[in-house]
Amino acid sequence: MEKEKLLRMINELGYPLFEISINANEVLAGVVKSRDPRLWQGFPVVLANMLKNKWFDYKTTLSFLENQEDQENFRALIMMSIALYNHMKLDFSLSDNLQSLVHIDQTLMMNLLNSFSTGSPIPGLEDYLSSDKVIDTFKNYYTSYEDWNYRDYLDSVDEADLDFALSQIFSRRQIELVKKRLVGERLTKTEREYYSRVVKKKLRALANTSLHQIANRLIKE
Repeated sequence: MEKEKLLRMINELGYPLFEISINANEVLAGVVKSRDPRLWQGFPVVLANMLKNKWFDYKTTLSFLENQEDQENFRALIMMSIALYNHMKLDFSLSDNLQSLVHIDQTLMMNLLNSFSTGSPIPGLEDYLSSDKVIDTFKNYYTSYEDWNYRDYLDSVDEADLDFALSQIFSRRQIELVKKRLVGERLTKTEREYYSRVVKKKLRALANTSLHQIANRLIKE
């Protein structure tokens, strides 16, 4: 699969995933074969979305990986994802589903969990990935709406104050899209494209830890 086509499909598949119009398992195999660190650090995001929507088929993905090294990398990325899901304490059975598909090396699993806890290199993938970047990517791109209800959250904050803060950064239309995404409302194709192209970039900037620290320091001066 050509790199440009793969990148276009990855954008459609996940970070985050809205709807499927492609062979998700073939795209996941393409991610593995790319050996691109930027794509590999997003592997757990794409896999989690596929599992959540019941699109992942282990044997189908494996069938697209004819090279033995690619197959080994696929299993390593699966193992890494299981460790990450456990580290993030996700409230669904992603890990259980995956552990039934691959042989779990308990020693390796402990080392993987330790790498996420300490920010150390990921065993077996250290030449490609940083544990901190994998965690940050997952936090930035994977959102489980079932785990966080926006309407309940508003009961605990000053909505007027929140709306004022949002208005300093987003236009009225952008705020509407943000709130629609928060409550899990379906966006139109035009809204999805605009949200992905414009709004999400601002949200990513707001989620940046360094930016938070800089902003907190500067407003105190």
